[in-house]
Amino acid sequence: MNDIDNKCLLILGNGFDLQCGLNTTYDNFFNLRFGIILTAQIHWEYVKNISKVNADYKDTLYERKSAAKEFFRQNLYKNKNSINALVKEYVEKFSDELKELKPINSQDTNLTKRIDYLNSEFENFTKNNITNSWELIALAAFAFIKNDSPIMWSDVERMIYEVITWVLKGRRKSDAQLQKEDDLVNHKFYTVSTDALDKKANTNFIAFFNGYSFENDAALNEPPYQSIFRKIIEKEFYDPYESLDILANKMLNELVKFESIFSNFINQQTGLDYEKDTKTINYYQRATKLVRSLIYPNGYMNEDINTIIDILNFNYTFDVRFKIPFLKSIDLKGKWQINSWNNIHGVACWNSDIAQQQYSQLFKNKELEKLPAPIFGVDNHEIFEIDSGENDNWDDPRIIFTKSYRLIDNHVNSIRNTAFQKKVDTIIIYGHSLNRADYSYFESIFDIYDVFNSDVKLRFYYWHGYDKKDNLSEEQKKVIAKQQERKAMKNIAKLLNSYGSTLENEHGENIINKLVLEQRLSLLPSPLL
Repeated sequence: MNDIDNKCLLILGNGFDLQCGLNTTYDNFFNLRFGIILTAQIHWEYVKNISKVNADYKDTLYERKSAAKEFFRQNLYKNKNSINALVKEYVEKFSDELKELKPINSQDTNLTKRIDYLNSEFENFTKNNITNSWELIALAAFAFIKNDSPIMWSDVERMIYEVITWVLKGRRKSDAQLQKEDDLVNHKFYTVSTDALDKKANTNFIAFFNGYSFENDAALNEPPYQSIFRKIIEKEFYDPYESLDILANKMLNELVKFESIFSNFINQQTGLDYEKDTKTINYYQRATKLVRSLIYPNGYMNEDINTIIDILNFNYTFDVRFKIPFLKSIDLKGKWQINSWNNIHGVACWNSDIAQQQYSQLFKNKELEKLPAPIFGVDNHEIFEIDSGENDNWDDPRIIFTKSYRLIDNHVNSIRNTAFQKKVDTIIIYGHSLNRADYSYFESIFDIYDVFNSDVKLRFYYWHGYDKKDNLSEEQKKVIAKQQERKAMKNIAKLLNSYGSTLENEHGENIINKLVLEQRLSLLPSPLL
């Protein structure tokens, strides 16, 4: 019998890492950076061991987060714009609770270790020097934007777009609405007061950020929280007399520093050595199990099938170094081959000597000088406005923040030595939020495989909304899962309709109907590990 090829393109988003036991969300990152997790841990131990009250840690974390939001909101309102001073002031509020925990004499060695750990983390935290401008803006967004805002404060790439657009386009446009050029011939000179410009900027800024729901305070008169948020942004980045290109590069340089901080946060969870580090080994073992379930959702594996996969990973983890242990640990009757493996947004291990050595061995290329660092970026669609098929926005200073530009600037292809397969049977999308910021990638992929006209299948996965350990009835699980399924379907419809609108000479608006009728579109629940 001749072997059959099963060719797949596997696209992975952050949900993949979450399912593999990591907590690499932006929300968790900021909870760590702002001291919220540390203070929640201190308070939880204090309540249990000093106050002798039973408390659920999740509830404690929620309470600390709400209290932190109020603390930062009030202190940012007072114009304390130093993020380093603010975060340290917030964390040091819990020094008394930690002092009372230190002298506990306990036979419980685990408790002793936890207290020692908290003391060490507290000392390290108060020595940290948090000065990044993008982190201050994130802190202000956390403080001023409501938790149930339609656009979340922790949507980092969306926030990047909003901030660069205001600084590089919006503020100057706002000023221009009031300013007039002096008429030197008739000796007429026009001046606009700073207060008038500021008032106009407030009005335009509120309209510009209309997708966000800001906190409100009945006792607060002027300025509103949107105005404080605007002033924080402008204090960090805006200069009315500086060229836009210089401002853009200043903002990008600060963003690169922020990306490096985020990569360190990821490395703390994954480790760096897939051969020796227990964290890393545990991670790729779970990842291997999950990938196997995605390729074979019904669990059936035919020994006559050659499985050839391309991996396109939007995460900064599970990089091509895992190819060797990954293939070794795949215990299947089918034959496996990895054609290409690409971390499109860079890798968290970019500045690790261990990773550098492993990459050089894998590529057999001693000239591999630098691994691509993690990047954040905005979608090209947000910047370019196409009119009659011609693009006239090439001088837009925001171009250097687009993902296309950042990929080239970051030399992401330096760790990719194989192109995608020319033809695949299935495109599998797992754990991806399908945010608009990534539409360009999907449109390019759908074009490569001519999704509209070919027979390629699209298989999307959605998260159930619960884990195995959650104590839920079967009826509750069904309700939650159905909600998640409908949410995923909505995002899939947005993506496919957006892609359909780009097709010329085709009935692109009918792409979903076409895929369903041809049995080429499926939506499955995520495998529960």
